[in-house]
Amino acid sequence: MFFPVGSDKDEVRRIPWITFSLIALNIFAFSITYLISLKDQQRADAAAEQVQEFLRVHPELMDGDRMDELARVGIVPKLEGEYLKLTLSQMGRDHADLSDYNLEFAEYERLLTAYIRLREAPVFKTLGYVPASHRRWDVFTSIFVHSSFWALLENMLFFFAVGFALEDLWGRSLFAVFFVACGVAGCFLHGLFYTNSHLPLVGASGAIAGVMGAYLVRLYHTKIKFFYVRYGILAMGSGNYYGYFSLPAYVYLPLWFALELILGLATRNSGAASSHWAHIGGFVFGMAFAGIVQAAGLEEKYLKPAIEAKIDFGSDKTITDALDLLEKGDATTAELLLNAYMSKKPNDPSGLMAQVRVYEKTENVVPLREIYCKLIHQQLLLREYDSAVVVYDALLGTFGDSEPVIQLEMRDWMAICDHLFKEEMYKEAAIEYRRAGRANTTNPYAAKALLMSGEIFFQKLRSNREAAVSLVEAKALNSTQQHWVKRMDAAIEKIKEQEMTRIQAGKKAEEKPVDLPKNAPEPELRIPPEGLSL
Repeated sequence: MFFPVGSDKDEVRRIPWITFSLIALNIFAFSITYLISLKDQQRADAAAEQVQEFLRVHPELMDGDRMDELARVGIVPKLEGEYLKLTLSQMGRDHADLSDYNLEFAEYERLLTAYIRLREAPVFKTLGYVPASHRRWDVFTSIFVHSSFWALLENMLFFFAVGFALEDLWGRSLFAVFFVACGVAGCFLHGLFYTNSHLPLVGASGAIAGVMGAYLVRLYHTKIKFFYVRYGILAMGSGNYYGYFSLPAYVYLPLWFALELILGLATRNSGAASSHWAHIGGFVFGMAFAGIVQAAGLEEKYLKPAIEAKIDFGSDKTITDALDLLEKGDATTAELLLNAYMSKKPNDPSGLMAQVRVYEKTENVVPLREIYCKLIHQQLLLREYDSAVVVYDALLGTFGDSEPVIQLEMRDWMAICDHLFKEEMYKEAAIEYRRAGRANTTNPYAAKALLMSGEIFFQKLRSNREAAVSLVEAKALNSTQQHWVKRMDAAIEKIKEQEMTRIQAGKKAEEKPVDLPKNAPEPELRIPPEGLSL
């Protein structure tokens, strides 16, 4: 048994109030509805006992018709009802003559009707989504109602694992609306497959499936953490009864969706409505929504700037005053205040972020780049690698094709490249390693950066041409680190062997296109029939 407990994207820029609030709302709603459902069940059980007691006192009313009726409404279990009906048939009481028992039969019907009303009006039917007789508002209320503690726990654990990162990415308002929209989409598809069902659909699983679908589109490379417990045969002799493991989102989430699709198709004609199609509807809607937001560039144009503007810069009055002046259009005074503040606290992340706001507003590119570099350094010291990558991406955006190469401290540049590689963003890592090496040719680590670029192009991206470009440049730096040189030579020899094999076979390799760095011309590498020569 295993269940999610988080991801490697748990670090967020702001407190995820919407995720916390939705979890709290679901727990609160379950507490209230559970107590109400217990009382409803107790009243229904009491009404059923009254019906049974009345029939014991008036056995003359019992026949095969009554037994069918009692089994149909759930007072008597189905198998027991069939057995008793067979017994009554053997006694010749398939259809009893009740003309002499009008008063007794009327009282029986009154008690039975009272029971049916109690049974068919529980809180779940009132608040849940019933396809055959749904109301306008039940598609919303059904999202926050759960029929059991275990259903609530499973849903909230999944939501806890994926909700934080998406709320941090899109902002609170859009995330809240998106969550509800996913739940409605799940109800819609469920209703299409079970149009005549009178069973209530309850639970946040459709909405959470939508969040999972969006997570797969936007954060597919993130690793989801799971806690597992071994029991039974699996636990025998292992000595390891529990622990943790991680799976990339692009592995686990498609498998989860495929299983839901299989179960949905398998139970479609079973006669009993299941929630699998609500999960499928929510998941597909979430993927489509995230894809549209990303394709339309809404995150970069609207969401990201709006979120950054609301990030808390701390309680220091100087920073607050400077930002207020900036909002009022007095960027000059705001810059002076922040410069004075930063002269006392040069490494304060809040002050650096505020300076970024000022220079972005005034479009003062030169100091903006300097602040970006400082901010990257501070974020790396705090091990906020994802935030550092975001700032680095903003730094890249300040350079045009004809402008000089970025001047970033080599250790910081290498740390960013290492993080990209760790996150399996191989194309980005290879390009940035090369960019770092070319920008710092006098730095001893430039050779290593170009070596890493070459190895990633060769081993991960299967691009011999690009690998050779980086490796030749690394070799030309004449590194004194012999273990790096050996790796360069080994990689170049493997490229030579592969190219010679292709030439001898009369085949040309189809190279996978790779975006080259912005600020350097594309190097040309021609491999003669005899191979590479250095």
